[in-house]
Amino acid sequence: MIFGLSRADEANRNKLIDLQHIHFESVSDTFRIRDLLFRCGAMYYTTIRIEMYRQQASDILLEVEDMLTGAAKLRLFL
Repeated sequence: MIFGLSRADEANRNKLIDLQHIHFESVSDTFRIRDLLFRCGAMYYTTIRIEMYRQQASDILLEVEDMLTGAAKLRLFL
């Protein structure tokens, strides 16, 4: 939401602000927010950040694998 609010044009920013203050009474509210976040690039940004953190975690596990007996099990979560 923060990324979306910072990157959206004024009209979409106002829609996001309005939608974040309502209680999600229907599935369409969730879809409208998702659509707005897609349009301003927030979903793409989030996907890239997730992959970056996953790779960092994988790299750290490689470094400490010999020290941790459960490192192989942790790798399953990545």
